Amino acid sequence: MSTPEGFVAVEDLVPGMQVETADNGLQTLLWVGSITMVPPAGDIDGVEAPRLTRISTEAFGPDRPLPDLILGPYARLLYKNVRCMDVLGTASAFVPAEAFRDGLSVIAVSPIAPVRVYHLGFAGQQTLRANGLDVESYHPGPQFGARMDRTTLQLFLSLFPHASGREGFGPMKIPRMTSYEFETLGEL
Repeated sequence: MSTPEGFVAVEDLVPGMQVETADNGLQTLLWVGSITMVPPAGDIDGVEAPRLTRISTEAFGPDRPLPDLILGPYARLLYKNVRCMDVLGTASAFVPAEAFRDGLSVIAVSPIAPVRVYHLGFAGQQTLRANGLDVESYHPGPQFGARMDRTTLQLFLSLFPHASGREGFGPMKIPRMTSYEFETLGEL
C-alpha cells in the first residue's frame, strides 16, 4: 500500500499509519485484521469451501493489475459502468471479486498451504489501490448487526477498538452489488 514513507506490504501496516486511498487522499488506518485460510478438506455438505480469487497481470488492461493480484473470498472490486444506474442509480459499485471469474485470467484458487488474508479498516468505506485495481476497504455494511443478538453484536464490536457502535464504521459512499446483480447487467 502507498504511504508517505513509500510502499508498505499489507502485512507490515499498523493502525495509526497514513495510507493513500484512491479517492480521498491519505487516510489514517484504524484497524488491521487478518484471517488464516487453510487448505480446504473438501466441500462440506455440498457447499464449496471459500476460495481466493487470482487476477492475472493485465487481466483488466495495461497495468491492471501489475503484478498478479490474489484477493480473499469476500474482497470486492470497484466496477464503473453506466449500466449500474439501472440497478443502483449510480455509475459505480463494489462487486465481489469472484463475480469476475472467467476461468482464464480471473480464477478461483484453493490454497495448498495456510495463507493469511488481510483486512484494512478506516473511518468509513474507502477505495484502496492494490496492484492497479481499486478494492474496497473493510466495512461490515449498514445491515451488519441485523441478524445478531445483543451479545453477538457486542462480541463483534469488541474486535474493532475504533468503533463504539454500528455508526463507528462510518459511511458507505459507494454501494455494493451482488454477484447476481452484476451478472444481470449483461442481460439488460
